[in-house]
Amino acid sequence: MRHVARHAPRPAPPHLHTPSLARTPTRPHLRTSLPTQGSYKIQYHANGADEPPIEIDFSPPWRRISMVSGLEEALNVKLPKDLSSPEARQMLVDLCTQHNVNCPPPHTPARLLDKLVGEFLEEQCVNPTFICDHPQLMSPLAKWCVHGAGALCVAAQARCAHTGS
Repeated sequence: MRHVARHAPRPAPPHLHTPSLARTPTRPHLRTSLPTQGSYKIQYHANGADEPPIEIDFSPPWRRISMVSGLEEALNVKLPKDLSSPEARQMLVDLCTQHNVNCPPPHTPARLLDKLVGEFLEEQCVNPTFICDHPQLMSPLAKWCVHGAGALCVAAQARCAHTGS
């Protein structure tokens, strides 16, 4: 009979010994604000300690913005269904020019969309927000999905946007 050495089980990491933390191992935003502050809201000094703080609310559920419809609403325009077309590209160039959004060359539709999203959607995200339904041309390796009849084919992807300014 061979003797098999058994290792003692490793103790849990110290940050998981707090009961409230052990219940939320996959939600780091809950681990940072709820146990330490007693709330999902924190004060954040985005512009330095001398400036007034910004309150950030990590309370679930987080807001979700569909990228294309969010841009359409923010810019008060209707974007073409085929965002890779030359007409759509020219429309995006015109929107960047009209709203003074700096987009250095090359002016691809994906790059133009990304600059517009950064200027008009990410800037309104103080609390954590998911920007969802990225057009497939921005994520060519992503899986396709369709939301509703006649909806754009989009990539199954979301990114969490948070800006403190």
